[in-house]
Amino acid sequence: MGTKLISITLKSAKLNQAKEFYSRLGFQFEEVKVSKGSEIFRSRAQDLELSLISDFQSIPDHLPTLQLSFQVPQIDPVFQGLQSIQGVVILLEPTEMPEGRKAIVKDPDGHAIEILQPRT
Repeated sequence: MGTKLISITLKSAKLNQAKEFYSRLGFQFEEVKVSKGSEIFRSRAQDLELSLISDFQSIPDHLPTLQLSFQVPQIDPVFQGLQSIQGVVILLEPTEMPEGRKAIVKDPDGHAIEILQPRT
């Protein structure tokens, strides 16, 4: 198994309009309750999850405007390779989560990149 794009998260200042826009493209959203943070709507189309998150409650630079999530077979070598690149910022070291081991970094342009090694 190689690397696979599994999720895109978009931060929106106009969440209702964004939800309507992507709904017209065929996405059907469900509201997701989180203990902290902003309002989130998620949709799954085939093997890709699209999440819309409001930014009206977020702290500037706390939530990137875009987050991509990649599933990888082994997180540690990927994480070590990413952290060695100049300009990469670590947001979350590899951590055990219900869905597997997860890490989040900001790429050199400030986009959040989540990497996930799923549970086997």
